Amino acid sequence: MPISFNFRSTGAGIPFLFQHGLGGNLQQAQDLLAGLEGVQLISMDSRGHGQTPFDPTHPPSFNQYADDAVALLDHLGIEKAVAGGISMGSGIALNLAVRYPERVLALVLVRPAWLDHPDPANLSILSSAADFMGTPLGQEQFQASDIFIRMDLDLPNAARSILGQFAREQGQHTAKILKSMIRDAPVADLNLLRSIRQPALILASERDPLHPLDFGIVLDQYLPDSRFVEVTSKYVDEMQHAREVLGYVREFVIRQQPFLKFD
Repeated sequence: MPISFNFRSTGAGIPFLFQHGLGGNLQQAQDLLAGLEGVQLISMDSRGHGQTPFDPTHPPSFNQYADDAVALLDHLGIEKAVAGGISMGSGIALNLAVRYPERVLALVLVRPAWLDHPDPANLSILSSAADFMGTPLGQEQFQASDIFIRMDLDLPNAARSILGQFAREQGQHTAKILKSMIRDAPVADLNLLRSIRQPALILASERDPLHPLDFGIVLDQYLPDSRFVEVTSKYVDEMQHAREVLGYVREFVIRQQPFLKFD
C-alpha cells in the first residue's frame, strides 16, 4: 500500500520543495520561508516525522527520503522544482540533485549537517540522546551526561533543541530514525557534486555546533555554480537568523527567476 505523505503546498509560482530537519516536521520548513513570494512552497513530513507514518519496511535513509520527495512531485504533477531544506532537508536536496538531476531546478541548502561520511562528529550528541530514549528517566539521564552539559554551558539554545527530540511526534520511533539517518550520508563521494550544474545557495553559521560553518564552505568548493553566505546562528539569535535566511533565499530566487523554466 502506498504511504500517505502529509504535505503542504502554499503560494503560487516556481515549485519549491523545501524540507525540514531531522526530528522536525513540515511546519519548520514552511515557517522559515513564510512570505516568500513567487514560489509554490511545498513541504512534506518525511516518514516517521510529523503526521507521515513510520514504515519499518522502508527504513529511513537519504535515498528513501529523496525517493519520497520525487513521489510527492509526481503526485502533484510537478516535473521540476527548486529543492532545498534545513539540515537533513539539505541532505535530501543534495541526494535529489545527484540521483534525479532532471527534477531539480536549483538548490537552497540551509545549515547542512552532513557531507559524504556517516556518523559525522557534529551529530554525536544526537546519537548519544538516542541511546537514552525508551527509558522512564532517559531525558534526565541525558541531561546529566557530559556531552549535554558541555553544550548547555556553551550554547543553551542548541542544547534545548536536542531536548526537543524527546518530545517529538511519533516519539516511539525517534531513536531508530536518529540512528538510521546519522549513520547515513546524502552522497557517497563529494566529487559527485561536481556534476551538479544547477545554481545553489548555501547558508551556514558560526556558533552552530550541529551544523558546522565548514560544511557550507566545503559544499561551496564542490558545487560548480554556488554561492555561500554566512548567516547569524539560529542558536545565537533565532529571529535574526530567520530574517537573514528569508532575505537571502528571496534574493536568490529573484536572481534565478529568468533562468528557472518550469511547466
